[in-house]
Amino acid sequence: MVRKAIFAGVAVVVGVALPLLADVGDLKPVACPAGSALMPGSLYASVRAFAQAPEGCGTVNPHAVVATLRTGELAIKVAVDSSKPDAGASDLIRVDFSGAGKFADAVVVPLRIHPQGGGNFYAEFGPATVSIRRDGKTIPASIEGSYTRSSNYRYLHMYVGTGLEGQCAFGDKTCPVRIIDGNNNFRFDDKPKAFQQGGQVRGREGRPDLSADTLIVDAGAGFEKSAAKSFYGQPALLDGVWYEVRLSEDGAKISARPAQAKTGTIRISQKHWTAKFIGTKYALVLSGTEEPVAVPADSYVVADYQITFPPEGGGPPATLMAGRMLLYGQAGKVFEVPAGQTVTIPIGPPLTASVRASRPGGPGGRTVIFSLELTDAAGASVDYLALAGGNRPPEPRVEIFDKDGKSIHSGKMEYG
Repeated sequence: MVRKAIFAGVAVVVGVALPLLADVGDLKPVACPAGSALMPGSLYASVRAFAQAPEGCGTVNPHAVVATLRTGELAIKVAVDSSKPDAGASDLIRVDFSGAGKFADAVVVPLRIHPQGGGNFYAEFGPATVSIRRDGKTIPASIEGSYTRSSNYRYLHMYVGTGLEGQCAFGDKTCPVRIIDGNNNFRFDDKPKAFQQGGQVRGREGRPDLSADTLIVDAGAGFEKSAAKSFYGQPALLDGVWYEVRLSEDGAKISARPAQAKTGTIRISQKHWTAKFIGTKYALVLSGTEEPVAVPADSYVVADYQITFPPEGGGPPATLMAGRMLLYGQAGKVFEVPAGQTVTIPIGPPLTASVRASRPGGPGGRTVIFSLELTDAAGASVDYLALAGGNRPPEPRVEIFDKDGKSIHSGKMEYG
């Protein structure tokens, strides 16, 4: 188990250089692009989390504000400040990862201001590579996010990308591997706490949570292009073989051994797909084609998937995304995958469209809102659909008839 991190002292670092790893299985801390985890968590603060910067805390502008961003038991302090005391607007943030609220030597990241009208303020920051000191060690991290302010509202969100990287032996093959902190607690051994029960994603203990850490195996395409991602603590697939990958207790070593799980085979009749398979025992992330894939035998719901349909003439493909809400309590179809058997799983087309009517003012209201509901072959809600070239489908039209079949109203629906 990786121990909880206590931070003290920070400094900005650009182009962090690490020594070469000595042995297969050794791990070193690295900065990772924000959002590269499977379910990246963000740190955020809204109105009540902000306060006027206290005197002597290390900020320079008298109008500077400080927000507390919490992640588990850790607290990170962020000051929205300026480079000069008399600056007319905020132009940087100061980040104190110790949570003490001392900003004199804190990480400083410039704001990229996007002009807004009506007295509103919006800015982005990062990605910036910084260095965090803890327990006498240096942890590189990449941070980025945004800050919004209006007359009665403030909001700041920040992604932190940090991980462990090294070489891991998978049987006779050695590959670069990276474990990414997926929930901003500066640990690397967090496993998913969400599994399928009766078609719903539920937590074994407490609420369902898929914000686990992410394992990436670089099979030759590089970490950023690799599709070989898995939740830490769950089986990882490499060259058709499932492996159990584990960190040492101190987080300095990584090892892999073939998983002992019995497998069945799934077949999805789509040329390019990526999906999360949430079972009663396993939480898998798979990418594939029309070729069959062996998976640990279990009962799965297929959630948060994407299918791409490359056009024959080239250009941006058509894209279908669906099943996102299955990760948050919506019930889905359960697919049994018995050991030694092949199961065809229908996701994607054909799509089914229906219209839901509601009266926001209650039964007596004179306003009726029509909403389009689109589901896939398994009944999962469609989250996004784009045609080849990246264009949206034409807006549907609604026509209303009276009891005698006479058309009394028609109109085009709107995206929103």
